Amino acid sequence: MDLDELLERSGPPICTRGHRLEVELRRLVRDSETTAGRRRRSVRLGLAGVAVAGVLGLAPVASAAGLLPGWATWSTTQGSTCELQLDVGLRRDGDGELITETFTDAEQRATYAAAREFLTAFDYDSVDRDAAIAEWQAQEAHIRAGQRPGDRQPALQGDDLEVTAVLTQVVNRLRDHLHGRGLDIRAIMVSAGNRCTR
Repeated sequence: MDLDELLERSGPPICTRGHRLEVELRRLVRDSETTAGRRRRSVRLGLAGVAVAGVLGLAPVASAAGLLPGWATWSTTQGSTCELQLDVGLRRDGDGELITETFTDAEQRATYAAAREFLTAFDYDSVDRDAAIAEWQAQEAHIRAGQRPGDRQPALQGDDLEVTAVLTQVVNRLRDHLHGRGLDIRAIMVSAGNRCTR
């Protein structure tokens, strides 16, 4: 046996293109996107705190100038007085997470206008805190269950838990509100901020 024969025998099997290959490739992509989506969500939770830090410094000035819907004063069940704020903005190249959808300028402007209108009129007290906390904790437990113990962030507690759960519900309602009008929340940037004092 010569070297050419050995190489030919040892070569990796060649996959023939066909329906079965296409099905398997789609499954592989779908499974990897599902896993990546779950992982991104847990990463998003950590990155949300970083984004909030930037918003806190500029939001009061922008709110006073009429550029933002403003901060809503709200009290937690533990007695803290909090200012909560959700803001929306138009997407620019490089902003936010990469998405596979593209949106026209008209779609972005329509989504932005509808979101601002919703947030300006939103009543934070309309959120059922207990239900919001229960939903947040269920999602958090699901995410943490898929992580190695050393990779898990501490579970939210107290005011942090309550504020995060409520803000998440507001974003969910905003998403539903926009969807009901044929708009997609991914067409705009959404940022959150809060500050609490006892």
